[in-house]
Amino acid sequence: MAGALWEGAEALLTSGASEIFVTGTGITPVEEKWLHLTKEHDLVWMERSLHHLPAGRGGMTLRPMEQAEGGTFLALYNECFFDVPNSVTYTRNDLERMAEERCMAGFVECNHIPVGIYELKPEEDMPEIRSVGLVKTARGNGMGREMMIQLMERLHVQGNRRCKLLVSTANEPAYRLYASLGFQKKRVESKWYRLRTEEWLKKKEQIAQRKKTETGGKKRLGHMPEALLFWKRKLTSLCAPLTHAGGSHRLQIQGGFPPALRIPTGLL
Repeated sequence: MAGALWEGAEALLTSGASEIFVTGTGITPVEEKWLHLTKEHDLVWMERSLHHLPAGRGGMTLRPMEQAEGGTFLALYNECFFDVPNSVTYTRNDLERMAEERCMAGFVECNHIPVGIYELKPEEDMPEIRSVGLVKTARGNGMGREMMIQLMERLHVQGNRRCKLLVSTANEPAYRLYASLGFQKKRVESKWYRLRTEEWLKKKEQIAQRKKTETGGKKRLGHMPEALLFWKRKLTSLCAPLTHAGGSHRLQIQGGFPPALRIPTGLL
């Protein structure tokens, strides 16, 4: 697996990726000269019964999103999740997906001002609280807890007995909140590892310097990948599947738009 990961990482870094994460089944930490794969966090499923819910305090409302408010929802969603671990940027494609999956989505409002969003996905066995988020200025005063209580009450009124959600253990405030509300960890969806690339970048710089010396310092003009222009911004996380007989892995790129990468099975 190390050889395939290194080849994939080299292609992604060359394309402009600033951070690389690996996820999948059967992965173990790797410490080699040019490859350092360290455990970062887990994505875990948590569940809770919708009976005996804690009492809410009020002071906020949940308002369903109107069809014409899609752009506002996307902007607020991306603001809420900009600095959240394992988050991705929502686009128009996600609005279409939510419509196809018949998700219930809307705004969290305080004094008629939107301060957050929610997204619920109905499922036959139990509904999923897929997304709940608040802008930074609305965090830390109990609004997250109140939002969750109102969402669970809504699901209970609809006849559901239990609900579930997926959360990263790196998102400690959210994880603690869900646990305090009675959610229990049921299973690990995926394990995430960070691919450290400092040594690779150092080696790449040494090679570039040697080539420059060999050519007498003359620079060759060429095409600069557009992905390099996005290093200082956090944009959509792109994932490229790595498949082999023992399971599947994914490379997650944060900070750029390198092309999708697929590693041939024979390399793994």
